Order: sequence, then C-alpha cells, then structure tokens
Amino acid sequence: MVSGDKPERMGTDMGEEPKGRLRSASNENLILLAVILGWGILLRLWRLDFGHELPYMAHPDEHLLFNSVIGILKKKNLHPSIYNYPTLVIYLQTVVMGLAALVGRILGIFRTLADLQPIQNKDVAVGYLATPWMLLVGRATTAVLGASTVGVVFMTARRLVGRPWIALVAAWMLAVSALHVRLSHYMTVDVPATLFAVAAMAVVTHALSTGSARALLASAVLGGLAASSKYNYAVVLPSVGLACLLFPGPWPTRLRYLALCALCSVTAFLVASPYMLLDFHNASKGVLGEMDHYGSQGHLGFKDSSALWYLGYLFRENVICLVLGISGMAVALRRRTRIAAPAVLFVVLFSALIGTQKVYFDRNVLPVAVMLVVFSAVMLEAIVDWIPAVVREWRPSWTPIPPALGLATLLAVTPSLLSLPTLIVDPGPSGRAQAQRWFDNITAKVTAEAKAQSRSRRRTPQAGPPRLKVAAESYTVFLRPPLYDIHYGFNIGQLGQDLKSFRERGYDMIIIGSGMYHRFFEESKDFTDEVKRYNELCNRERYHRAFKGHHDPFGYVDTGMDVYVFFLTDKARTFHEIRPQHRCSLHPTPRAGPSRTKGPKSSHVK
Repeated sequence: MVSGDKPERMGTDMGEEPKGRLRSASNENLILLAVILGWGILLRLWRLDFGHELPYMAHPDEHLLFNSVIGILKKKNLHPSIYNYPTLVIYLQTVVMGLAALVGRILGIFRTLADLQPIQNKDVAVGYLATPWMLLVGRATTAVLGASTVGVVFMTARRLVGRPWIALVAAWMLAVSALHVRLSHYMTVDVPATLFAVAAMAVVTHALSTGSARALLASAVLGGLAASSKYNYAVVLPSVGLACLLFPGPWPTRLRYLALCALCSVTAFLVASPYMLLDFHNASKGVLGEMDHYGSQGHLGFKDSSALWYLGYLFRENVICLVLGISGMAVALRRRTRIAAPAVLFVVLFSALIGTQKVYFDRNVLPVAVMLVVFSAVMLEAIVDWIPAVVREWRPSWTPIPPALGLATLLAVTPSLLSLPTLIVDPGPSGRAQAQRWFDNITAKVTAEAKAQSRSRRRTPQAGPPRLKVAAESYTVFLRPPLYDIHYGFNIGQLGQDLKSFRERGYDMIIIGSGMYHRFFEESKDFTDEVKRYNELCNRERYHRAFKGHHDPFGYVDTGMDVYVFFLTDKARTFHEIRPQHRCSLHPTPRAGPSRTKGPKSSHVK
C-alpha cells in the first residue's frame, strides 16, 4: 500500500473495536512500553564500572569528552579545546556533570572545582582518574540517553506498522540489544548521536504520515543536532531533504520547506557547536584530521574490507535482526513508500559511508543496527499478515497473548536474550584490572620499604627503590615514575627480529596485552611476522606473570582483558617472588556460543 497525501489511520486489521476496548488496549501498550523502558535503563545502568577498571581508564576515547568537560567547568569557558567531535554531547555532559559537581560541593565530597582533575592519559586506553565518580556520572548520562532511544524506536516503528504490539517488539529488541547496551556504558558520542538521528527519522515519518509541517521542521533541527553530536551523522540531512520533496503540497511549497529545513539544520548545528564558526581555523583542521583518520590512514591490524566487516559483525551480533531488517526495508518501501523512503535512505547512505572508510569499529555501525530493529518490525508484521487469521488471532483462555504473537516476539529477541545472563552476572575484574592492582601493590610495597630504609640509621640516605625501564603496549597498565621509566606505544611489529634488543636497550620489563596482540592472532595469515615475534617472546622468557580476565559481555577482550608481564633482568625479578611458569599462549580465546566476546579484533582499537 502506497500512502497518499492524507494522514493514514494506523490500526489493526481486526475491524472496529468499542472505544472502551481501544482505550484499554492503549493503556496496556503504555504499561508494556514503560516496563520495556524500565528494563532498558536498568541494563544500561548496571555495572557502569564493568571491567572493575576505575580509577583507571578503560575506553580509549572517554578522556576526550571527560577532559573537555572538566576544562569547561574549571575555566568557565565554553571553548571545547578539542575538535575530534562537535560539541553538543560535550555541552550536555557539562550540564549534567556541573550539577553533579554542585551536589558534590554541597555534600562535602570536594571543596572547590580545582579538586576535579582530568584524566591523566598516557597512551591509548591507559590513564588515571583522580575523580572516578565523575566519569560514572558521564556514563550514566549516556545510559539514560540510550534508554530514551528505546522509546524513540517504538515511535518510529509505530508509524511504519499497523499493530502496536509489533512496535513494542521493536522496542524490546533494542532494550535488550547487547550492542546498544554495551555502548550505552561509555561516556562517548555514539549513543547520543544515534538518539538524535533516530529521533529525526521518527519525526520525519510522523510528518509524512500526518502532513505536519512543524514536525518536518523539527526533524531538520534534530538532524542538525545529530550532526552536532558526531560529524558523520550529517548523513541524516539528505533524508530530511527527501522528506521535504515527498511532503504533500505543490512543488513551490515543497521547495520552500526544503530551504527552511536546511536553514533549521544549519542553525541547530551552529547553536550546539558554536566554535565550529567562532574558531573556524582550528575546527576545520580538526574535521579534516578526522576525515583523514577514517578515510585514508587506517589502523595497525586492519585488513578487512570495512563493508564486509560490518556485515559480518551485524550477522554475529543478531542474525535474525539483520535478515528481518534488510528484508523489512524492501517491504516498507513497497507498503508505505513515501513514509519509509527517508529512513531507508538514511540506512543506505550511512552504511555506504562507513563501508568505504579504512577504520571500522562496532560503535560506528550503531545507527544502522538501531534502524534495522525498526525495519525488523515491518518485516515481522508482513510475516504476521501472511499467517491465516484463525491462527494469528487464536489464543487459549489462560493467556491474553496469542501464541503466534509470543512465538514471533521470542524469535526476534532470542539472540539478545541469550546474552542477558552474562550481562547480569558480574564476571569479575578484567585481566588488565588484575595486573593494575598487582602493580599498585608492588609499587606501594617497594616505596614503603624505601622510605623505611631512608629513615633507618643503619642505612645510607641514598638507598632507594630500583628504577625499572619498562616497555608497555597500549591497552595495558598505568605506571608512574619515578619507580618506572615507562615507554608506551610499542608493538612487536615495530621491533627487529631479535628480541634480545630489549635487553640491549636496557629494558627490565615488557608488558603486552590482548588489546594489541589479539588483532594479529585473529588475522594470523596476514600478520605472520608479528605472530612469530609474540610467540618468540613467550617461548624465550620463562619468567612472566599472566593476568587473564573472565569473559566480559561488554567486549573488553580488545582493551586489555589479558595482560602479560615479562621480567627480563634480575633487578625486575626482585620486585616480587616470581616462579617459573609454563609457556604462555597468546591465541585469542574462542567465542563461546551466543555470549561471544562482542569485540572482534578491532572493536575498541584507536
């Protein structure tokens, strides 16, 4: 059915119902939606310190937003200091964290804003937070915005399907989506940007189905806010433009709306990111730098085609949603061409954009994954329509839910439901968190012994702790001078064939983590030299400590779940009683069933 210019009446195919029954059904839908939203917010707020990392940094990008917010609060200046992202999410987080800081001062948690410290960032995903509770506030803000997306998905699906319960299924699918739940735990821009983009699509479908010009202009504003959250979300704007051209009325009116929407989008973007204009020189360099970063530079260990990688990732994440979503786009275009076309265009354009980039992360595909949930509802309704009415509507007296409805719902959400047990049960600290605690204990012990010796009259004053020269990969542990002369950022692929060069350069200790080696071992056929060097390191060095974390449903296998510490010299071994261990195995832990590691070789690699 192709929609006409008049508003459509969205209802079931079961004929006219008494008004009292319709009102009762509407109330039931609202109650069910409230329950779904409750589950969504609970899952996203659960275990905000999911890897037991705090007060140390886990995510490679959180320090960008966090430090910018702290700088704004302390300097009382809205200049963001970074242009990796536009500033809408930074300003939203500043408002929330500013209120949290005010409460903290009232409660006596700290005295002045000077007590709020930025993240001490040493390397990729290596940093220290003096005020970790503030990061939890930022993560909770993202969690709330993520839960809000569940309601927006319901509203979007409601305009594309005739049965309210199918829109509720779409909301439930997103509420328990492992990908969306996991990304809602980070103080990053992807979840807020996705909220604004999907909200723009929800309002666009409302505008086209009701003929509301105000809704059309509101969608343009939301599109500008999405672009002001993350640059590449500007792809939503062509969809708003298409909606203007499909809007009811003569062509001069449609073109006028197109101009007004363009003005609204640009205005919303500049209001939310004013320094893109006020500091145009630096802002343009930041934008061009991000374009170069994603478009041509790439990352170490990235060999796959981005388009194929994203397709494979969505297949592993929820194959049912992928199949239903892709087929649902075709069905939506056939049934409600004018209403569905802008949303389909957004999915196609965004997929094409990220599919041509050199860098691929799971967070980049988030808006596509969310919109596939919406279109899964469309396909699900088409399947229900295909079922004979006598089967579709039959239900036993003991349940208000027809078995066909329950079966369809269970089928759609099964892949995500299988991940819920690991979301709820705390798997314990990651290997990196364990290694960090071990180093902290050793550092405290050695420092205390050195101070005691310096106070002793039987020791010379110059006696002190040994200073170790350490080479550490990214995604490992945070070490402080003066006890450690730490050099971050190396990787095996940058070293010569002879691993003795470590000792020749004076290194006492080597620290490696799965954040680096995992990507090489997953694509071992393309990185044979790197794999060989890692194995040589493990086979040669008998003295080492292995810190291995339990499975974490939030996918931190790529940000240091496993950490290995190799002691090359006698001076390093005196730090702790080390026993010779068996040869370590760096091969990535295989994915186990539905609760897979969620982060293929590059999900969080910066």
